Amino acid sequence: MFRSSWPLVFLLVLAVGGGLLAIASYRRPKGKAEKLDRAIMASLRLGAFAVILFALLRPTLVNSSTVPQRNFVGVLLDDSRSMTLPGADGRPRHSFIEEQLAPESGSLLSALEEKFAVRVFRYSSSSDRVEFASDLTYDGTRTDLVGALDRVREELSSVPLSGVVVISDGADNSGKSLAESIVPLQAASVPVYTVGLGEDALEPDIQ
Repeated sequence: MFRSSWPLVFLLVLAVGGGLLAIASYRRPKGKAEKLDRAIMASLRLGAFAVILFALLRPTLVNSSTVPQRNFVGVLLDDSRSMTLPGADGRPRHSFIEEQLAPESGSLLSALEEKFAVRVFRYSSSSDRVEFASDLTYDGTRTDLVGALDRVREELSSVPLSGVVVISDGADNSGKSLAESIVPLQAASVPVYTVGLGEDALEPDIQ
């Protein structure tokens, strides 16, 4: 595509006028120049003029496709204590993370790694980069999703970031404004995907 600041009509008129001028300047014999010589000189002038016009158009290559292993995805894993609570199936909520993000055997991790370079982070009251989901301890006392999103955005700011995946059993309880972290990602066209764990609603406790 072209991103020239010059109006297209102006460049078109300039191209036609310059071409006619180049042809006219060599149409009449000059000195001992033969017809073939004049044709060659006119062609060279037209070529030089075409190069200048092409530069004024400011051609730009836009690549909107995802290049495997060159685009990045950040994966945020909730490392708070609530992830040890049993889910609807009676197993700890972090079982999903251990199964889906296990090296070599995790289906979610494998699917992501087919198209992206995956960077994994754990978060609770603070955020840290980890190599594997098995590095999580699930002993955090707070869920600071705002700080975690900021950490991912800052650490992956120098690479093409295609998206952020958040796996958690609850909302942010840090007291910060989530919009402050979401807006910069939206401005950079980076989508945020959420995977919720745990039950949708708590059963009433009648005693």
